[in-house]
Amino acid sequence: MDELLPPADQYIDASGKFVLPGAIDCHVHLGGHDDYHTGGIGAAHAGLTTIIPFAMYDLAHQETLPQSINRHNEEVAKVSVVDFAWHFILNNDPYIFEGLSEVLHMGVSSYKIFMTYKKRKDRMCSDGFICRAMEMVAAGGGITQLHCENGDVID
Repeated sequence: MDELLPPADQYIDASGKFVLPGAIDCHVHLGGHDDYHTGGIGAAHAGLTTIIPFAMYDLAHQETLPQSINRHNEEVAKVSVVDFAWHFILNNDPYIFEGLSEVLHMGVSSYKIFMTYKKRKDRMCSDGFICRAMEMVAAGGGITQLHCENGDVID
């Protein structure tokens, strides 16, 4: 069977050891108690090799998605002990559509949209925003997670 494998630049002798694939946690909340360093250490102790935390862009400064992803990548790469990707929250701010196609090409393919939290400025998205976001994400090969309560009824 070994003859079917391509030659490797490096061989690691794992005789007498367990070799297990790493796991990916695709729903991570960081900030508050755990930052990307301590959260990553906790993830590694649990056998995770990749985390996909929720991320947001800076609304107050009209940060674009590409700017936000570059900022997050730079900041987190300095402290993370595990691999990471992003699951971005899209707020009800149409300006964010300008960079959405670009970040899909950058490899960020997972997004969350809220239909609730009406009292949190810009969090609850309109039906028109949701439809446009889902169409753009689907066209770019991404996926959208919809937090789908009825915000008006809850409020």
